[in-house]
Amino acid sequence: MHNTPLYTLDHVPFLRLLLPLAVGIAWQYLAPSTLTLCVWCGIAVACGIVAWMLRKETFLSMRLVSFSGFIFSLFVVIGMSVCMANTTHDSLPTITADTIAIARIESLPIEQEHTYRIVSTIVALNDSNTTREAHIRTLLNIQKSYTASKLQGGDLILFRPSLQHI
Repeated sequence: MHNTPLYTLDHVPFLRLLLPLAVGIAWQYLAPSTLTLCVWCGIAVACGIVAWMLRKETFLSMRLVSFSGFIFSLFVVIGMSVCMANTTHDSLPTITADTIAIARIESLPIEQEHTYRIVSTIVALNDSNTTREAHIRTLLNIQKSYTASKLQGGDLILFRPSLQHI
């Protein structure tokens, strides 16, 4: 009888790919940094170069270690990249009670039960004494009215913003 455990990484090869992918996602989520991503890319490239250079050598264990390091670091980089691509990078601007947003309508109003849903882009934010240029894609919910139903693409509207990430 063998004393080897039933569920090791040798018996579940999918985990060999899933674990570094999960490590990359968790690392980027908990400590987001482009520098860390670049370091892991460098490790993947270095391991790949070493594995390629040792492809004809008789040092089988060194070749396997470098190739395994390449695959591990490559999946860490993939996990970090996926997490970075799916993370919102734009922060909402500071909005006071006096702020007025100027938005350009991008699509025709979509009629809901009590509102119209409109895709727009905020092009400027006006405080009591300054006007700041902006480019913030927004989804506006406007109370039903005759005027709201006549909005078209390209129209500009003014409103007091209450912005939230979707």
